[in-house]
Parts: sequence; structure tokens; C-alpha cells
Amino acid sequence: MAKNSSAVKSQLKTIEQFIKDIRLQVQEERSKGPELKEDLSEKLVRAELKQAGIRKKIKSAKEQSKKRKKEIDEWKKWYKEIEQLDKMEELKQLNEEIAWRAADIAKKEGEINANYVKLLESEGECEQLKIRLEALNEVPADVGIDEDPRLKELLGERDALKAKLGKKA
Repeated sequence: MAKNSSAVKSQLKTIEQFIKDIRLQVQEERSKGPELKEDLSEKLVRAELKQAGIRKKIKSAKEQSKKRKKEIDEWKKWYKEIEQLDKMEELKQLNEEIAWRAADIAKKEGEINANYVKLLESEGECEQLKIRLEALNEVPADVGIDEDPRLKELLGERDALKAKLGKKA
């Protein structure tokens, strides 16, 4: 029971910190008013443009990687079709051609992976901006801070955890 109680207390502490942080954010948003909506909208547009650029880089790197793989297949086909007598001499050239293309493919795959990480970060940033804009647009400034949709759910979770602790005590 003690482990469950300490886990609940830990969750409660985390949620209370989130509530505190979001209250401050909501207060700041309300104090800035319409200028903040404009600012968030501009940030959202920039973030979406950034995503488009990242997607373009991913697509380009994938295309280059496919091109190199196709070239490797062509070199293998070329080698396969050579007369048996010439194969020993040409094996070195085949290996060199495959090696630099394989290295280029590996480099492109690294770029693709790095860009997917950037894309995920950018998508998270866009989602946060959209949530903030929705909250600013949906909740009138004269409504209490605790009525903000970002806080309502957390307040409900906090109350449920407090009730859970109360039952265990």
C-alpha cells in the first residue's frame, strides 16, 4: 500500500506543478491579449514552413539513396555480364564503385533519420502552438483561469488523486 500511496503522491506533485505552470502561462497569455494571438499564428506558420522544408530534405535524400541503390544494381549487372577472363581485373573497379555508393547511401540514411527527428520536434511544436491558439480563441478572457481547457482536465486528475489518497488514509 505504501508504494501505491507514494506513487500517487508523486503523480499529484507532478500534476500540481503542471497546473502551476499552465496557470502562469494562461495569465501571461491573457495579459498579452490579441498581440499574442498574432505572434502564435506567425510562429505556427513558420513552424509549418519548417516542416515542409524538412519533408523536402527527407524526400530528396530518399530519392538520392534509391538512385545510388539502382546504380549499384547496374554495376553488379555489368560485372555479371563481363567475360570470365576480364572479371579479375574488373572486380576492383566494381568494389570501388559499390563502396563509394554504399557510403553515400549510409550518409543519406543518417540525414533522413536526423531529419525525421527534426520533423517530430517540429510537429510537437506545431501541436503546442495550435493548442495555445485554440485555447485563446475558445475561452473568453473574462472566464476564470480554471475554466481553461488545458487546466480543467488537470484539475480533474488532481482531484481524483486527492480523493484516492483520502481513501487510503
